Parts: sequence; structure tokens; C-alpha cells
Amino acid sequence: MKGIRPVERTLCFACPGPRQRQKLSTFEEGGLVTIDQQRRLRPTAAADETTWRDQASCRQLDPGVFFPAGDLVAQEIEDAKAICESCPVQSDCLQFALENKQEDGIWGGTDEVERRRLRRVWLAGRRLRAG
Repeated sequence: MKGIRPVERTLCFACPGPRQRQKLSTFEEGGLVTIDQQRRLRPTAAADETTWRDQASCRQLDPGVFFPAGDLVAQEIEDAKAICESCPVQSDCLQFALENKQEDGIWGGTDEVERRRLRRVWLAGRRLRAG
């Protein structure tokens, strides 16, 4: 996993960091959502409560690792998935991605194609349970 190094700033929803006004490729009701908007939207934890994001293996990594682009996309996807394999909150991350329709990047060890398939199955299960 060459080139992966911790950074001070983060740009993804799963990785809290200093306030940034940069835009992400996260869509909510058809619009682009900024970091500040995402912070307002997500539930806040009590001061003594640890969230799954606090325990994520990706927390101190550059979020770009989980949003591959360029000539070596296949290798970058595998590198990101390798980080997720050992993450103690991989299932929580995947659940979040399914519930919030995260369409881009690697979430819970899955890529966009895998998550679309899983989301269809997940939604069908929810519909069946709802009656």
C-alpha cells in the first residue's frame, strides 16, 4: 500500500476533520453536500460516546485513498479494500453506506458496483419486513 499516509485534513463523511468548505461527491436530494452541511445532517454523539467513525481504520488516512481515480484504479480499489478488511467497524461503515445511498468510493470494503447490488437486496429485504 505505497503512497498511503496519514493526513491532518479529511474530506469524507466517515472521517471527521477540521472544518473545510470543500465540496464532496456526496449527493443528498440531488444536490452536492459540503462538509459543513454533512456535519449538520449527521447525528451527534454524546461527549463520552464513541461512534463507529472514531474506531474506523481509515480515520487518519487521506480520503482520496477511498475514492480511486487515475490509471491504476483497479490497484487503488484493492488497496482501499485491504484497509477495510482489518477494520473493526467494517459492517457499520457498510450499513451506513447502504442506508445513506453512498454511490461513490469504497465503503465497508465494497466498491460502487458491489454496493449497488447489495443495496437492491437490502431494500428488497426492508420492503418484505415492512409488509
